[in-house]
Amino acid sequence: FTDADAGVGATLIATGTLLAVLSTVGFNISLVRFLPERGTNVVRPINSSVTIGGAVATALALGFDLGAGAWSPVLGFLGREPAGLVLFLVFTAVWTISLLFDAAFIGLGRAKYVLLRALVFNALKIPPPSSWSPSSPLRSRCMRLGVLASSSRTGSPSAFCSPGSSPPSVSVSMSTGPRSRRRSDT
Repeated sequence: FTDADAGVGATLIATGTLLAVLSTVGFNISLVRFLPERGTNVVRPINSSVTIGGAVATALALGFDLGAGAWSPVLGFLGREPAGLVLFLVFTAVWTISLLFDAAFIGLGRAKYVLLRALVFNALKIPPPSSWSPSSPLRSRCMRLGVLASSSRTGSPSAFCSPGSSPPSVSVSMSTGPRSRRRSDT
């Protein structure tokens, strides 16, 4: 990945995470607090929180996608390319739902499932050895959306960077001027 790709990927990760946390609208804390009570119908609050959280996440991510080009031209591809827009919507919604299910498991006293899910998803983020070489087709297809996928709770970047698919085309032109080196006077 180039420096620009890594920067855009990091921005997408941070933004997706922020939107996911905001999209829980406090349901995660409510699930931890109220699910352990006896006589609580656990299905209804979990379903309601996931439905509302997913809808809020989709709305916030769509608003970000469509307005990103206005305040950051480098992120403008999200509003212009359907693949980038849909992937960011899906990742943000999945992050939100994952946060809510983690809270539900904790509220129900089943925190071991949170650990198990984290282990499985983090293991899926490790690319196979065939993608380590610079000439790998998988590596060349994923570009900056691969950075987002590799950090997401949905698993592997290969989910959308399969050999038959093509990544969204993204053009970044940034001029930073000549790089200056610091002198170390010791």
